[in-house]
Amino acid sequence: MTETWLDALAVRDPAPLEKQGYASFPSRLLTEIVGEVKHSMAGSWAAARSRLFNLEEEASWTFSVLKDGRIYQHYPLESVTWHAGYIANRHHIGIEHEGGSGGPSGNTSEPLTERQYAATLALTRELRRLLPHLGPPSRETNLREHNEFMATACPSGRIPWARLIADLLTEEDNMGMTPEELARLARLECRVEFAFAQFQHVVRNLSPVGLAAAKGLYGIAAAWQDYNVGRIPPQPADWSGLET
Repeated sequence: MTETWLDALAVRDPAPLEKQGYASFPSRLLTEIVGEVKHSMAGSWAAARSRLFNLEEEASWTFSVLKDGRIYQHYPLESVTWHAGYIANRHHIGIEHEGGSGGPSGNTSEPLTERQYAATLALTRELRRLLPHLGPPSRETNLREHNEFMATACPSGRIPWARLIADLLTEEDNMGMTPEELARLARLECRVEFAFAQFQHVVRNLSPVGLAAAKGLYGIAAAWQDYNVGRIPPQPADWSGLET
């Protein structure tokens, strides 16, 4: 199996070979990766590393991002690590961030340090360079949180997504907008995606007439978002399944 290590960005810290893969899905190709899942260590780097190297702990991940900006890579990108459940693990890269233990302040939502933020941004940029099939940065498809796959608070609001998405947009993609405008655009996209998730839930309880009206409203809203944000929001997977 080809092994991809990001030696120019991360220090190799190989973790136990026993803590990767499944019998039905031992490894993957780079083209099978669909995104990353960001986590919080909920504690210190030393404690997290101890868990990682403990064969009795069924948890592993690909990268660790420390508060001082250091990045460690524990497995090649082709390895399937155990960080967010079977479904997510097969096609996502797990990235842990030091901190968030609460400490004296009891703040489990401890913000990333500036060095830590710069490191996770650089890591995500490099992953996207290596995996161009991921497409534009999106919270809906390729930038995910642990709590979106399992019943957990992780990463406890520690990832500043709006800022990260704005910083990921290159000068080629930003249409001449300022960083502040890009940040507002990223926040808008997150709000619109949340609104459409609620919309899909509501239409399931509509009458046929109401459903027809909802389709019309969706078309108007989709055209507006495509013009203002540059990406059409997802439709309900099966309109016909909603027509009861």
